[in-house]
Amino acid sequence: MQLCELGVSLCHVRNVPAILWLSGLLAALSAQPATASATGGDQPLSGIPLALTCDAEVPPAHPLLASHTGRDLNDLRDDDPSELEPIAWLERQLCARLWETLAQAGAHAAPKDLRLPARASLRATLVDAYLDDSRIVDQRISNNLWPVSVPHWSLEIIWRIHFQVQYSTGVLGPSLDLVLRGEAHQEDYQELDLAVLLASASKSALSRLPRVLADEGSLGELLFTLTKTPQAAPRSWRVEGVLAQSFALLLSTSSDTRHGALAMYLGSSRLPLTERLGLARWFVINEPDLPIRRDALAWLLQQEPNVKSGESLSAPTIELLAWLLHRATSHRIRAAALTALAGRKGSEIRDLLLLGAGDADPRVADVALSQLRNFKAATAQELDTRTSPKPPTLPPWTKTLDGRVADAQAADTERLLALASAAQGKASDLWLRRWLKDSSVAADTLDWNLSAWIELSGSQSLPVRKAALQRLIREQQFVGVAEAIAQRAQHETEPELLGLALANLEDNPTSLQVLLAAASHPEAPIRRAAATALAGQGAAAAELRLRSLARDDRDRKVRSAARKALRKRARRGR
Repeated sequence: MQLCELGVSLCHVRNVPAILWLSGLLAALSAQPATASATGGDQPLSGIPLALTCDAEVPPAHPLLASHTGRDLNDLRDDDPSELEPIAWLERQLCARLWETLAQAGAHAAPKDLRLPARASLRATLVDAYLDDSRIVDQRISNNLWPVSVPHWSLEIIWRIHFQVQYSTGVLGPSLDLVLRGEAHQEDYQELDLAVLLASASKSALSRLPRVLADEGSLGELLFTLTKTPQAAPRSWRVEGVLAQSFALLLSTSSDTRHGALAMYLGSSRLPLTERLGLARWFVINEPDLPIRRDALAWLLQQEPNVKSGESLSAPTIELLAWLLHRATSHRIRAAALTALAGRKGSEIRDLLLLGAGDADPRVADVALSQLRNFKAATAQELDTRTSPKPPTLPPWTKTLDGRVADAQAADTERLLALASAAQGKASDLWLRRWLKDSSVAADTLDWNLSAWIELSGSQSLPVRKAALQRLIREQQFVGVAEAIAQRAQHETEPELLGLALANLEDNPTSLQVLLAAASHPEAPIRRAAATALAGQGAAAAELRLRSLARDDRDRKVRSAARKALRKRARRGR
C-alpha cells in the first residue's frame, strides 16, 4: 500500500529529514504481512517515531526493595553485572519492559539527530507498587468459618502515562493521560519469585497500551507536516471566495475547528456531491480524531440507498468498509462500520460481516456475529479465510495536501463564521446558532462580535436570523444594538421575528416611525405587537395612533391591546 494513495501530506515534503522519516515509515508499513489481522495489523504503532521518558517513584523503604525468602530484588541484582542501586535497577527493568511492549507494537525510537516533522512523546511513571506476602482465606474450624492468613505472594503495579504528538515547530497536539494497572499472583505457600511477578504484572498492565494509543492517541497527526501557507480548495471543487479560502480549516491543528469545517462543507449544497463524498472518505481514512472520523463515516453512509429500498451499497463504499474492517486501528470505527450494515442484504454484505466476525476484538466480532444470524451459516473455512483488501480509491486532490495549519483560536472562529455564512445548509445553521448563543463579548472582540451579530440578523436562514436577533436583544447595553434592532424591524418579513423586534424598540423618533408603520400592517399579530410597543413611546403621535387602533381596528385583539397600552401610558403619566 502506498501512502500517497491515501492522501498523506508527507509525500510532498521536500526537506531531507522528513523524507528520511517517511522512508522508514513506508518500509515499516510495506514489511507488514499481506494478511494482517482484522484489528488493524499486529503492529498498531508501526512506523511511529517515539520519544520515551520513563521513571519509577519508589521510596527507599518500599517492600519491593527489602529482603525476602526466595528470589527477591537483591537476588535479581546479583545476576546483573551492572551494580546499579536497587531503585535504579528496578526502574531500568520496568522501563525496559515498557519499551519492549511498544517496540513489539511497531514503535521505533525517535532519532535525536533528525528534525522530524512530528514525533510522539510518551512519559511513563511507575507511581505505585504493592507487594503482598499473604492473603486471607476462610477456613472451617469445628462448625465455624474463620479468616486465616496463608502465604501468598502477589504484586500490583500502577503506571501513569502521558502521551502527546509534538511538532517540530513546538506546537503540541491533544494529550492523552492514562492510568494502567497490572497484577500477578503466585500459588499459595510458594517462595517469592519476583522476576516472574514483575514480568507477569508488567504484561498485565502494558499489553493494552499500544492499542489504546493507536485508538485514542491522535497518531494520524504524525502523517502531517505543519505549514504556514494554507491551501485553497482544489480546483475540482469549482468553488470561489470564502468556500475556497476556508479549505485550510479542514487541516487545522484544532480538532474542534476541523470538525466544524467538515460539517459545514459536507452539509453545503454549494459543493458538488461527488466532491463531498471524496472529502468524507478522506476524513474516514486519514483523520486521527475519533469523533470526526466517526461522523464522516456516518454522513457517508447516509448518502447510500435507504435500507428499506433493498438496494445494495455502492462499490466504493463496500471497498471502503472492507478496508476499514481490515486496517482501522480503532475498534470503535470497525464496530461502527459493521453497525451501519444492519438490515442490509446481499452477498457483499455477508462478506463484510464475515470479515468482522474474525476480528480479534470481541466488541467488534460480536456486532458482526449478531447480524450474521440473518444470513446463510458460515463455514469454518470462510471464517478463517481473510484476504487483504486494496486501498480505497480517493480523489486525485488528496495527494497534494501539504500538512496541518496552526492558527490562533480567535482566527479559527472568524474563519468558521465566514465559512458557515457562505456554505449555508443545516450544519452551518446549527454552528451559527450555537455560536450566537455562546460567543463571548471580551473587550478586544466586542466590535467584531457586534458586527457579526448585526450581519447575521439579516441572514436568509430563519433560525439563524432569530438567534441573532435574540442575541442583539440580550446585548442592548452596547452602543449600536438599538439601531440594529430598529433596522431589523424595518426589514423583517417573518411575523414572529418582526413582533420580537417591535417589542424591544427603544423610545426614540426612529423607533416611533417603525411602530407607526407596523400599526398599519395587514396582519393582525403585527398590529397587536405594534400597539403593545407603542405604550413605551413618549411622543403624542403614539397616543393618537393607539386611540385610533382602540376605536377603529377590525381585529378585536388589536383593539384590546391598544386599550391596554393606553391604560399603561396613563399610569406612567404620559
